[in-house]
Amino acid sequence: MLKHILSAVQKHAAAEYPRECCGLIIRSGRSQRYVPCENTAADAGEEFRIAPEAYAEAEDQGEIVAVVHSHPDATSRPSAADVAMCNASGLTWHILSW
Repeated sequence: MLKHILSAVQKHAAAEYPRECCGLIIRSGRSQRYVPCENTAADAGEEFRIAPEAYAEAEDQGEIVAVVHSHPDATSRPSAADVAMCNASGLTWHILSW
């Protein structure tokens, strides 16, 4: 993960703590950037959900290349749900232990 993207994800995770933060990495031309998204999950301390509207807005800004979320007070090891959703999405996933 590029340094400026990691920094943006860390700031987002700190702002959302103890909720899981979530967002998307998009590529536009040769550059990539992190697009923070609102976690709309019912239990945002244990899971995340990106609203379809937020996903569509990110797509309008560039090609989505990765999904990012945090695990507050936990390891970056993916849960069974993380693995299933990652496989279904076809995208790279990054998990930040926070």
